[in-house]
Amino acid sequence: MTTIPPYREPFIWGYDTVHSWNTALRHALRAIGPRGGRILEVGCGAGRFIRTIAAARPDLEPHGTDLGPRSVRLATAYRDGVSYTLASATALPYAEATFETVVLFDVLEHIPGIGPQEALAEIARVLKPGGVLHALVPCEGQPGTLFWLLWKLRLGGDLKVRHGDHVQRFRREELLAAVRSAGFQVVDLRFSMHLLGQLKDILTYVARERWFQRWHLGGSPFKALMVALWGAAFLEALLLERVSRGAAVVHLTAVRS
Repeated sequence: MTTIPPYREPFIWGYDTVHSWNTALRHALRAIGPRGGRILEVGCGAGRFIRTIAAARPDLEPHGTDLGPRSVRLATAYRDGVSYTLASATALPYAEATFETVVLFDVLEHIPGIGPQEALAEIARVLKPGGVLHALVPCEGQPGTLFWLLWKLRLGGDLKVRHGDHVQRFRREELLAAVRSAGFQVVDLRFSMHLLGQLKDILTYVARERWFQRWHLGGSPFKALMVALWGAAFLEALLLERVSRGAAVVHLTAVRS
């Protein structure tokens, strides 16, 4: 079992709910399909995804786990019918074959060392045979992406390490290999964050740089640019969801053997 260092909770992710047009939500609901029963979100933050899924699918029994104590307290305060538990993704406090579905969004890249493989093994353990895993995973080490290029050029390639605690830089094939080695059969792949989405994401993290804030560069022109990029990135994700080339995010659906 990986030794997890003391957890820093610098900000809370996942307030309120997710808009019905959200790309990750649409892919997750498609992956869940008509399947009922228990569903678990691993790394749920303050619960916005599992809360939205539960509202859209009242036939499901929703559960959420997170490593952050404040996140779990905030999620529980919503009184949304979701059962929240403080837990690490590498040590889930559930019996074997408890859930029909497990979802996770932007989680594996935050787990150090061999933790992602251990988390996938834990998810396989708590899923019933034939149960579904749906995961959104950034692949910022994927050749041909802006993240990969910036890393190679040493031009801010560590932005998401410093400001987002992304300690893994997956390549797509190594991610798929890890999923399969945990006992899953990959049944569907969708893609997002192509060129415009990556540009929007990179600028979001550039805006957290001290020099950016010191020079007061986040004024109206920058805000207008970001609004335009958000809209363009959404359309890009909608049109190119089956195009893997240049995509930095994988929406992966797999079935436990």
